[in-house]
Amino acid sequence: SVATSQSNLATGLMDLGKLEEAEPLLREALAADQKSFGPGHPSVATRQSNLATVLQDLGKLEEAEPLLREALAADQKSFGPGHPSVATRQSNLATVLQALGKDQRWYKRLEDSLNRWENVHMTSDGLSGLSFSFNPSGYLFKLFIIFLFIMFKSFAVELFIFAYSQIFCDFH
Repeated sequence: SVATSQSNLATGLMDLGKLEEAEPLLREALAADQKSFGPGHPSVATRQSNLATVLQDLGKLEEAEPLLREALAADQKSFGPGHPSVATRQSNLATVLQALGKDQRWYKRLEDSLNRWENVHMTSDGLSGLSFSFNPSGYLFKLFIIFLFIMFKSFAVELFIFAYSQIFCDFH
């Protein structure tokens, strides 16, 4: 669809740091999906979240907040409270609320989103054929997520690399 093409182009522009050029494309893609699917549809929620991300990065937090609230409500209705999309929307909203200083409950929202991931398990087979299961409810993983959401991206990456290396140390 045209909305998907616009969104894909906007994603490429975002990756290149051209947020001002991505914003109108995301607005058009959102409008098209709202017209096609109506409010509350998962595709509309995804477009709202993508636009909110760009708005947040552009410092337009007041515009991002209602989009994130609508996307969260839509995903809660579509998928239920335990779905990973709901956790992602909650954490994104918590980050915006914290940045705005509007809602001191942002930490609780972030904690709730982390707790939703406790039952998620990622499994991978290494090149040696060794299988492992990693539970994201672990202490280091939660620290990584918290720092990421509070915008300490460079430190969060270092912490994630450390946590990842600790997982594999058990297998050597």
